[in-house]
Order: sequence, then structure tokens, then C-alpha cells
Amino acid sequence: IYNCFLDACVQCGDFERASTHFQEMKHLNVADTVGYNTMLKAHLSLGQSEEARSLVKEMTARGLSANKVTYNELLHAKVLSKDRRGMW
Repeated sequence: IYNCFLDACVQCGDFERASTHFQEMKHLNVADTVGYNTMLKAHLSLGQSEEARSLVKEMTARGLSANKVTYNELLHAKVLSKDRRGMW
């Protein structure tokens, strides 16, 4: 349920509410890879690549592993920004 609400906030463009909800998820220790990927997608859609990079570091520091979705979101952002060097 937490991830569904988080995704709904991101899909509706309510990044402030998504961020607040994600902080609550972390506080309750229910933030998982899916939640991190959802926030990663939100940051990347806003062009916030440094914040996205920090989020991946935080995720791994919490013992959560990046997955195919994580890497796909990062690669997709590089493609959209036409960062050919970053794609490789």
C-alpha cells in the first residue's frame, strides 16, 4: 500500500507529497527497492541527477540492492538527456 500511494503521488506530479511520504516510509522502516526506484524515477524526471545518485547510495547503505529497474531508470535518463558518454 505504501508503494502504491508513493507511485500515485509521483504519477500525479506531486513530488512534495511523494517526498514526505517516502520519508515516512523510511522512518517506519518499510522503504524497499520498489519505493527507492519510484523516488529515483521522480528525481530523474525532474532532472535531479545528483539527488538520484545520492538516493542509490542511500539505498545500498540501507542494505537494499539495486535491480534491473534501478539501472533502467538511470540509463533511460541518460538516453533522454542525450548523454552518450553516460550511456556507456
